[in-house]
Amino acid sequence: MTLLDRVENALAQKIPPQHRRLLEFVVARPGAFTHEIAKECGIGNVPCRAGELNRRTLHQLGISLEGHRQPGHTNRYGEPNGEYRWQLRER
Repeated sequence: MTLLDRVENALAQKIPPQHRRLLEFVVARPGAFTHEIAKECGIGNVPCRAGELNRRTLHQLGISLEGHRQPGHTNRYGEPNGEYRWQLRER
């Protein structure tokens, strides 16, 4: 079973609307930044929703939504920020 087959299985299940929007967005735009997902999907706390989606749905299908911190990104004060890039991976 391919990664996209597993995503289709996840989307066929009854999942909360924020989880659905998050999953569809990351499939369409792998490597999306946290702020892009938050803005386009209307999600305030992306890591929290990703964790819920993983625990409730994706892990059972053998995939996971992972965020990886991007080194070198700073906020407007020059401090390291918590910006992540998100993508799906097989477990």
